[in-house]
Amino acid sequence: MVVTTRIEEELGLAIQEIRGDLSVDEIVKAQQELYVGLGFDPAKPCLWDATHGNVAGAMTGSEMQQAASRGESLWGQMAGGRTAILVARDADFGMGRMYEQMAANMPRELGVFRDRDEALAWLLERASA
Repeated sequence: MVVTTRIEEELGLAIQEIRGDLSVDEIVKAQQELYVGLGFDPAKPCLWDATHGNVAGAMTGSEMQQAASRGESLWGQMAGGRTAILVARDADFGMGRMYEQMAANMPRELGVFRDRDEALAWLLERASA
């Protein structure tokens, strides 16, 4: 599995870690696992950690659009929280920003970050408010 999911109860968030080549199917499958399979509270934040994965080298812009479109069926179950996309490479940052724009109508706030501490601070500032 390219995306692994774990719930960090003490932090009150989910972490979905990417290792390997990300695909449209992997994105949708990970969203389904978290919000449907595990019944994760959508008001809680989620960190997509792509620092050890391959996003830009594995996906095209049109595939990123497909991921945003295919995920729309889950948006009702994802509403209310924040998702931070954490990346290590410039190209992955660009793909993350592209996804952020393509999923602009998602009822969650999305942010793309290069720094883990900044991503966690952004996620947790709203969770603690």
